[in-house]
Amino acid sequence: MVRQGFVILWMVIALVMAGCGGGGQASTPTPTPLPPLEVFKLASTRGADIQSFRAVMDMEATSQGENVALSETVSLDRERNVGIEANINSQGQKISFQMIITKDDVFMKLPLQEWTHIKKESLGPEFTGAFEVISNPAAAAKFFSVDVDTLPSGAVTVKRVGIEEVDGSRVDHLAVQMDFTRVWQSYDEAAKKRFAETIAFASVNLEQLDEVYAKTNIRRYDVWVDQQGYKRKIIMEMEMGPDIFLKMNMKMSDINSADIKVEPPQKYKEGNPFS
Repeated sequence: MVRQGFVILWMVIALVMAGCGGGGQASTPTPTPLPPLEVFKLASTRGADIQSFRAVMDMEATSQGENVALSETVSLDRERNVGIEANINSQGQKISFQMIITKDDVFMKLPLQEWTHIKKESLGPEFTGAFEVISNPAAAAKFFSVDVDTLPSGAVTVKRVGIEEVDGSRVDHLAVQMDFTRVWQSYDEAAKKRFAETIAFASVNLEQLDEVYAKTNIRRYDVWVDQQGYKRKIIMEMEMGPDIFLKMNMKMSDINSADIKVEPPQKYKEGNPFS
């Protein structure tokens, strides 16, 4: 259950990080609201400027008839260390854990147990690829970004819902309609392989992925963007064929704060909870 919950977690985070961007330089936020599409492109390119953040996520997923609910907090510090506290509920079974991810190592703690050190190379690609996405938003944004201006007409449309507040910050609430199949087709082969590794499909060939994404439907994709151009809240609902349904609500705060510190444990044992 832990492994399946992690796979779904990485899939959602990777899909969120792989947002669409715009060509050229991002526009500078101004007191006068930009057109909705420009705000969305700005928010996507601003992901490359994120050095640290905190995020709270609630997710529900149905995979091959099994329901999984996840809730977690994620912290990224300026040293690229990631801290995760999560709860997974699957088929009536509940588990909570803590995880710390550094450049070379992964540490995990289950309830009533001591910290366990896991070598990254011992984990499958569904973990190692996604670790890079979480710990390096700038690289992820650069690698996965798709230039909206080069997509076929209608592949991405953005409407402004209104000006609202999230955690006391003024935000632009956008409703995004995305034809993910068209976006997927805009990736070259190398990008498709990289994306597949990141969301746990490393063992699936590109022909199979094309078939999966031809059936992918993003039901809802709402984004709340602050005046600096950062995404502060995201709600996404999507289907990946008839077997997988994902629903996610994520809020981000303390973006680029120097106060966020994720410290690896000083005492731990060697092992692999996923084996």
